[in-house]
Amino acid sequence: MYVQEVSPDEADCDGLSPQTIASRFNLPYVDIFKVDIEGAEMALFTEDPTWLSVCGVVYVDVHSEDAARAVTTAGRQYGFNCHRYRELCILSRPG
Repeated sequence: MYVQEVSPDEADCDGLSPQTIASRFNLPYVDIFKVDIEGAEMALFTEDPTWLSVCGVVYVDVHSEDAARAVTTAGRQYGFNCHRYRELCILSRPG
């Protein structure tokens, strides 16, 4: 599976970064963030995962072992406990 970027004119829907969502809706903190982006997990969790710093729990539907490793690596970098259940990576704050 791969991710293909297309121009906004070709897209079926808008793709918004977590930072854009938080800014647009004035969200200083996100209690629960569910990610199911059909194979684009690698880009989200490797390019700029700073958005994780304002999340409490993150559920990620992963589509490859590489994606699971990227999610876990980024999660640990931002202080999360990381658990896996089938295709779901669960990032939660200690305590």
